[in-house]
Amino acid sequence: MISICIPTYNRPGLLREALESCFAQTYTDYEIIIGDDSKNEASAELVAEYVEHHADRIRYQHNVPSLGQAANVNDLFARARGERLVLLHDDDALLPVALERLAACWDAQPGLVAAFGKQIIIDHAGTPRTDSDAVNATYHRVSANAGRQAVPAVAGLLRMFPNDGYMVLTEAARAAGYRSRAEVGDACDTDFGLRLCAAAAEVWFVDEFLAKYRNSDDSITSQNFLEPFAYDVIRTTPVPAAALPARRRALEDLAPNATSGFAQLGRPGEALAVFTSPYYTLRDKLRPRAAYHAGLIAAAYVRNLVRR
Repeated sequence: MISICIPTYNRPGLLREALESCFAQTYTDYEIIIGDDSKNEASAELVAEYVEHHADRIRYQHNVPSLGQAANVNDLFARARGERLVLLHDDDALLPVALERLAACWDAQPGLVAAFGKQIIIDHAGTPRTDSDAVNATYHRVSANAGRQAVPAVAGLLRMFPNDGYMVLTEAARAAGYRSRAEVGDACDTDFGLRLCAAAAEVWFVDEFLAKYRNSDDSITSQNFLEPFAYDVIRTTPVPAAALPARRRALEDLAPNATSGFAQLGRPGEALAVFTSPYYTLRDKLRPRAAYHAGLIAAAYVRNLVRR
């Protein structure tokens, strides 16, 4: 059995789409575990409709008080009864063959810890965007990287490992766990994926679209504030020596947006540290946006002085 873990918060309409994608799976040996942090009963009422017809499939818990993202996910991991689990955010969806294709990876590689595929990027209304291939390529989810990953930590460092829609051994998910926002800011998914991959012996990439990722205006990934936290996570997480070139590449890619993000968050010291680091490359320093980033840092220092 595979456990599909769905954390949800005040989005019953989108939760319905996520649940429908679970019931459309071609792989049938699964359970659905829902951790509801909502402040009202709308999601509970929605889930009750499904429990009426699928009581043997669904286990639901309304968290009062709310647990928060990390604790809610960790509680779902703890309650999972399957040997493997899939994390599915309440605003995303699985394609019908997702469980089947991911589970098949263990047939090819019995010692596997985790497997993942590509994501179709959709807008808030659920309409597929035209840049899904380009977005996946940005995260190195391309045919050249299909199959077993030679250095699993690289999949975490380069953020090949997605924020959800992956399949992982339940014990490994529990061992890695989600860290709180106080510890890793908005980069909790990046942090989990990196630490999981760094500890894993075997990780597999399926070169196939298996999930839908909703990138709406309020998504963390549509803002700059994921990047500074991801930068810190990637910079500080221990990885094997074979993964160090990938770490440098990831930090160089993140440095400009991390600088901007830290400055906009009112943390000019950290912004300046990134801006003056070797990861903010000379090539980037010669671009016009470097002057803009320097201005953001200066403005953040001024704002902080005024507040004092």
